[in-house]
Amino acid sequence: MTKVTPVVDEWQRPMLMGTLGAAYHITETVSLHGHTAFGRVQPRAGTMTAELVEPLDETQIKTDIGVQKISPELGKFSLIYFLTRQDNAIALSGATKTLNGRVMELYLNRDQYQTGLESEWQSAWLWHQFRPFVNVTYVVAKESSKGTMIRNEEYPQWIAAAGLLRQGRLLEVNLLGKYLSGFTGSQFLPAGVPPQPLGDFVNVDVILTWNVMPQTRTQLFLELRNLFDKKYATSIGYPDFGRRLYAGITKTW
Repeated sequence: MTKVTPVVDEWQRPMLMGTLGAAYHITETVSLHGHTAFGRVQPRAGTMTAELVEPLDETQIKTDIGVQKISPELGKFSLIYFLTRQDNAIALSGATKTLNGRVMELYLNRDQYQTGLESEWQSAWLWHQFRPFVNVTYVVAKESSKGTMIRNEEYPQWIAAAGLLRQGRLLEVNLLGKYLSGFTGSQFLPAGVPPQPLGDFVNVDVILTWNVMPQTRTQLFLELRNLFDKKYATSIGYPDFGRRLYAGITKTW
């Protein structure tokens, strides 16, 4: 162990951030919501660019504004516009440098933003047992490259989720589905390897919960993950495990 470089605890540089939010109820069932966060992000200690100098500080602003409608008969519906803008964003460049026997990932500064719409509908309880829901998000992500803004392919354009919840005194059933459109990733790749495709999958999970002894809050559960055994990954080097089954018992005191 004498040849191993010891781990040194270091405080990272502080970040100065501010937030502001508000809600306005137009009627008893319709409301507007807004939120903004802004601040400056400093590079982590030891971060370097291809020129072996520290990147510039990043300036961030995140904002979202939306409308929400609640109906006892139809459930809850919301539509949200969001924007994240990063000036001089500290991003991976895809290049590496070996210094003192250590391979270091190099960074760069670039302007980039992500904006889009998110809509969600959650039904009221149907027959006091069933509740479907749907969530869809569309994202436009762009980054600066050679003086122009181009699509940032590290972000998926579409994210969708849907499900059906069934509650009962003895048996609860959750049927959950998710879709993620294709995108690319370069983190953890060797130098010179182009970005690799990620995402582009539909995943379905089924969760069953049986209240075997409701008076003692004891439950048996059965979870079937990735029902259709889809092969996909959302991070390089970490693929999904495929179809898998979990079972167990929970007890609450």
